[in-house]
Amino acid sequence: MGFKMRSCYVLGGSDEFPTGTTDALRRSRSETLLTKCAQCLIDCGCGWQLDTTKSTSLTDYTDIPSLQTTPKYMPGLFFINTISGCKLFMSYFGTAGWVYGIKNFNSSNLAPSSTNRHTGLCISIIPGGSESVFGDPTQNSFIPSDATRICGSFYYNSSSGSYGSAAYAPDSGTYYKYYIFATSTAVAVAASHGSSIPGLPNVPIYATGRILGNLAHESDDASNANYATVMFRKPSSSYEGEGVVLTSGTSTFVGGGNYTYVAGYNNEGTGSNIGSIYCTAAIARSNGTWINGSSSTAPSRNVIHYTANPYFVNTCVSSSSIAAWSPIAVASIAADLATYGVIPGNGFKGFLDTDLFRCAGAGTQGTTFDNDKFYYCETNKYLVIGWDPSNNS
Repeated sequence: MGFKMRSCYVLGGSDEFPTGTTDALRRSRSETLLTKCAQCLIDCGCGWQLDTTKSTSLTDYTDIPSLQTTPKYMPGLFFINTISGCKLFMSYFGTAGWVYGIKNFNSSNLAPSSTNRHTGLCISIIPGGSESVFGDPTQNSFIPSDATRICGSFYYNSSSGSYGSAAYAPDSGTYYKYYIFATSTAVAVAASHGSSIPGLPNVPIYATGRILGNLAHESDDASNANYATVMFRKPSSSYEGEGVVLTSGTSTFVGGGNYTYVAGYNNEGTGSNIGSIYCTAAIARSNGTWINGSSSTAPSRNVIHYTANPYFVNTCVSSSSIAAWSPIAVASIAADLATYGVIPGNGFKGFLDTDLFRCAGAGTQGTTFDNDKFYYCETNKYLVIGWDPSNNS
């Protein structure tokens, strides 16, 4: 089963989404977008409903602090899934991404933890069957230890800049659109903007929840073993949802002359400094603790996703861009695998669920295949996602 998808949009300068730069307007716009995205999640029909012990309506917000000593507060809502039992926290931060990102509650709640500036739509999911709950957001224990790590739809890796999420400083006459992809255990988020209402969804910014399929280690049996957060786009540098898609060139067949591009990191040319590339995932060790950051200082380390076998999609193997595909692998790569391995000495986690994510060859955005079960996200970006045939843009 693939993702159900629903979308919503706002128009900058409208009565619903006025322009302006006051904190009150940014809070109001954040509430508008949170309510709309929450309704999309419910409308996906995957079992997500408000957790009425925490949120009695889609406008009954909980204040969520930013990471500063004197924080700003943005709205949050809580959900439970009637099918899987998963619990979900969703917040929208219309604050300055380089100053007031969502709080890193116990210093390890963000994905990647090395980028402490997460704004826009922020989501964390507690695995089904877990007794954990989202706690008090005034306390560092708010995000439980088995919940997925948070990435914002506008995450930033610089200390300055002039852009932010749509609610931060919208342009009059510009449409801002959000796409919510959901299963009963996972959510992915895409966003775009335009002078007219954007159409087809593009490559998601991130996905979080139960998005891992086959795991590499029999001992990897923690409650969050199949749960992860994966970022498919690099940190934003302009508009929300439009950071560079993570793709890589990889080797050719000898004499074939076909240089292959694939999803994720496969050949970045960074030499041995594995910590200098963007961290693209947060995964759990076999004991359930998270690996969710990178470091370029010794011992260097990172967590990334990459196409497991790029030769499957090489045009010397298959001339059909979408019929041939490869699973996408996820691993912790580290000089110190005793500390940063999924199990001591081995950082290979396994594969993204191939019913949800695959790498394919070159293709056109909006193409569906296998009886509409898969969707090509963005022209020649090599990522296809599981797609429910009932979806529309």
